[in-house]
Amino acid sequence: MRILLTNDDGFGAAGLSAALDALVGHEVYVAAPTEQMSAVSARLTIREPVVCRAASLPGAAGAWEVEGTPVD
Repeated sequence: MRILLTNDDGFGAAGLSAALDALVGHEVYVAAPTEQMSAVSARLTIREPVVCRAASLPGAAGAWEVEGTPVD
């Protein structure tokens, strides 16, 4: 199964890695904010570009750090 995993706690959050570990055997892609973004989940970036950078995360088929909010 292909799964997109995201969060609002940021790319380096322990919970993101734990969720990825629980999904072993699936094709998991990760897209998460570069920084912790809890409590701003409804905020939308409209006046600046949303930058996505390819990243590496053990166990992920693909991963991206997003300079933006979770809704972006």
